[in-house]
Amino acid sequence: MTSDKNNSVARRVAVTLGTLFGAGYVPVAPGTLASAITVAIAVALWPAAISPLWLLAGAGLLLLPGVWAAGVCQREFGKPDPGCVVLDEVAGQMIALAAAPAGQLAPAGWKYWLPGFILFRIFDISKPFPVGKSEALPRGWGIMADDCLAGGYAFAAARLATWILTR
Repeated sequence: MTSDKNNSVARRVAVTLGTLFGAGYVPVAPGTLASAITVAIAVALWPAAISPLWLLAGAGLLLLPGVWAAGVCQREFGKPDPGCVVLDEVAGQMIALAAAPAGQLAPAGWKYWLPGFILFRIFDISKPFPVGKSEALPRGWGIMADDCLAGGYAFAAARLATWILTR
């Protein structure tokens, strides 16, 4: 009996995390909403003196819990990539935001974080190689991997754009 109760609690925790506390249940563009929430929190709370590389560390810390939650959600919802699972967008968006120079993630640095937001959504939706292929990874890894790779593409594109525009 205790095992069933523990499994039920673990399942609820996984679904709560995977859906970003229910944000993934919005009927239109739940991934974009999760990305926007991530940007809003990062911009509002990120201390200007700390390197955006901490965002990469945060994304890394989300990876294993995200894989676990995504795997549980796959079983719970009976789909390989349930649309309501948006914790992967949080990790990918954090990677994209890390392209902003230190001290430029605050609201006044919109010219650095807005491209990261837009580029991440473009790469996440269009799924260029190998982003789309990574979705086939098993047990929650595919859900997390495709967004982390899309975040990596957005990071690289935003860094390149910043380098070109500031030369």
